[in-house]
Amino acid sequence: MGKTADIIAFPALSVIPPLRFDVSAGAQQDYDDFTRALHAAGRLNKRTLALCEQIALVRDKQEASLKKKKPIASRDFITMELLIKRLGLDEADQTPVGAAKPSNRFSHAGFAARRRASAAD
Repeated sequence: MGKTADIIAFPALSVIPPLRFDVSAGAQQDYDDFTRALHAAGRLNKRTLALCEQIALVRDKQEASLKKKKPIASRDFITMELLIKRLGLDEADQTPVGAAKPSNRFSHAGFAARRRASAAD
C-alpha cells in the first residue's frame, strides 16, 4: 500500500472552465474573478469550482430581486459570505503582520539587557 500523502483528493484544474449556467453579467464577473484568483493560487479544483458556481448563482438571484424591485433576502447575503469563506481566499492572501520578536525580552519596556558597569568591577 502507498502512503496516504500520495493521494490527491481534488487535483488542481489546469484551465478555467466556462460557467455552466446562464447568469447575469455581474454574476459572470464574480465567477471570473473568483476562479482567476483560485487558479493563480493553484487552488482551483472541482470543489472550489462548484463553490464559485454557487456564488454566481446567488449573485444572479440577488440581481434578479433588484430588477423586480424586491428586497434581497438576508439569507442570500449570509449564503454568499459563507461560500466566500469556504473558498479560503482570505487565508491564502494573508501575510504575517507585525514586527519580528525583539531579541531582548525587556526591550519594549525600555530596560537595558546589559549589566551595570559598576557591578562587573
